[in-house]
Amino acid sequence: MVDFSMSSWLTTSLLVVLLVLVGYIARTVRNIGRKLNVTKKELSQFKKDSQQAFKSSAALQSDIYRQTESYAQLVSLLEFSEPIPLTRSWAASPDILLTLVESIRIHKPKLIV
Repeated sequence: MVDFSMSSWLTTSLLVVLLVLVGYIARTVRNIGRKLNVTKKELSQFKKDSQQAFKSSAALQSDIYRQTESYAQLVSLLEFSEPIPLTRSWAASPDILLTLVESIRIHKPKLIV
């Protein structure tokens, strides 16, 4: 009879240990799932940010290319013998300067203020 109760106690103890382990594993899996959802959201936001950065970069690259083309045309048209001041920042951009030069050549104003 002692063997039966000892066996029953051992079985019960093992079941309790197994239930605790199953609970621990379930909690761990749930935490991993939560972290995975957070990671998916962060990855999705990173993808959106990357796409926006790429679009901004492409637009900036296009603008720089247009300004470089305008600058090259401006230098070619005016045939400078001395260095010219920097364009952009406080001065006019090359595309605006090119537009002004073309307007002056077409309209030939007597006075420019």
